[in-house]
This record gives sequence, C-alpha cells and structure tokens, in this order.
Amino acid sequence: MKATKAPDLSNSRFTHFFVFSLFFFTIPSTINAQLGKGNWLIGGNASFSNTSYTGSSVPNYNQSYLQISPAAGLFLGEKLAVGLRPGYSHVYTNTGSSKTSADIFNIGPFLRYYFLEAANRTNIFAEVGYLFESSKELGNPSSNSSGFNIMAGPVVFLNPNVGIEFTVGYKRMAYTGGGNMASNVVQVGAGIQVYLERSKSL
Repeated sequence: MKATKAPDLSNSRFTHFFVFSLFFFTIPSTINAQLGKGNWLIGGNASFSNTSYTGSSVPNYNQSYLQISPAAGLFLGEKLAVGLRPGYSHVYTNTGSSKTSADIFNIGPFLRYYFLEAANRTNIFAEVGYLFESSKELGNPSSNSSGFNIMAGPVVFLNPNVGIEFTVGYKRMAYTGGGNMASNVVQVGAGIQVYLERSKSL
C-alpha cells in the first residue's frame, strides 16, 4: 500500500489556514455580549475617507484622509449607548493645480444602537453623532466647522467583552469661514470595541 504523505506543517500558508480555521470554528454561535444598561463602551476605529467640496468660494476638488477616532460611552438601556468621540485626521488635498495637507481635530457626542439580541455573536449597529471640528493647514489660519455624521455596520464578538466592527459612514460639515462651503465625506473603516460590565470597569 502506498503511504499517504502528511501535510507539511512548516509551510506558512497551511499553518495560517489551520490556525484561522481552528479559531473561527471554535467561536460559539451565541455569546452574551455586554450590551446591558450601566455597562461601558470603550474603543475606537480607523477609517479612510473621500471628500468632495462644493461652494461659491472654492472650485470643486477632492480630498482623501485617514481618520483615527477613539470613543467612550455608557449604555443608557439595553443595546442603547451614548458617549463622546474625539478624532484626528491627516488630510491630503489635490486640486489639480496644487497639493496640500492639513491636520484636523474634532470632538462630539454620539448615540449608538444595536439591532440584534445580545446573545448573537454577530450584531448590527447604527450610530449618529454631532461634531465640532478645527482644521490647521500649513501656512494658513485655522478654520472651524460643525456638522453631523452617521455610520453603521456589523460587529463580530470574539468574546462577551471584545468586538471587531466594520463600518460605512457619511459625514457632512459646514464651515464658518464664509462662502457657504460644506464638505461631504464617505467613510469606510474598521475598529475594535471593549464592552465592560459596570462592576468590572474599574
């Protein structure tokens, strides 16, 4: 009888596939996520955005930027959380005739709701927030804006306290510098959130 050759465990592709499969299939289909009243939500996400500007004071042009946005919140009720979200973005602008970059800082409150039961390993959430934003471009004065953002997506719980989420969002900001300039931002991102029971949050 011809012997069957055992798989080469030293092969990196086989090893990675095996570890991933073992990890995925050992996660239970249900999990008691900590989405109850009085629990804490701490974490954040990173997103890539593409912005189109319109207004009487500027020609149409595009921006792309990477945003880092931590968050901290408290569950006011089952699956309903309110909190504060600061953020930082590095922006690259290309108008065709010039290229510039800027640093943007923002902060604002948010309201988040989870649609499925806490026992589901995968849930779906939606979040709406209001933002105050300050932008500083090299060689130019700071500019301020305010507006709103919305985002939604699935969250996969690795255990009752940790979830990985994937988001699609939209942000609209109105600038105070005149010309009725406004920005419209489409965001695609991912992040991690930690869900802490109130008695274990200290």
